[in-house]
Amino acid sequence: MEESLGLMCSSSSSSSKCGRWNPTLQQVKVLTELFSAGLRTPSTEQIQKISRHLSSFGKIESKNVFYWFQNHKARERLHQYNANDLIKKRRRQQLHHPPHHHHHHQPILNLFLNLDVNRSINYRKRPQTQFPPPGTH
Repeated sequence: MEESLGLMCSSSSSSSKCGRWNPTLQQVKVLTELFSAGLRTPSTEQIQKISRHLSSFGKIESKNVFYWFQNHKARERLHQYNANDLIKKRRRQQLHHPPHHHHHHQPILNLFLNLDVNRSINYRKRPQTQFPPPGTH
């Protein structure tokens, strides 16, 4: 029996057969019951005890138990982000970062378009600054 990166490998005379750890139904049942009972991060000693117990139901190693709990915790966190949480998050983001449309400039444009023509500044009547020609100083 050869082991490589969490894969279970068995060697025969002609070839080497490798595959992922495939827990039995009994192993999954026990692991799920432990997780449901509140065990989230078992200690090294607990992992060894669990793997010894589960070995009576099929092939298993301590690292399989360790990774099962890690993966199960990660999946649990993912499932906690349900659709309602995502909707709430998107609404908060839209309040803080509204979409970039030209509608945001509409109030400013209306302000300029609705100016009283009589009060507008006539730039043509403003005196222009005269600069002396270069070299006349």
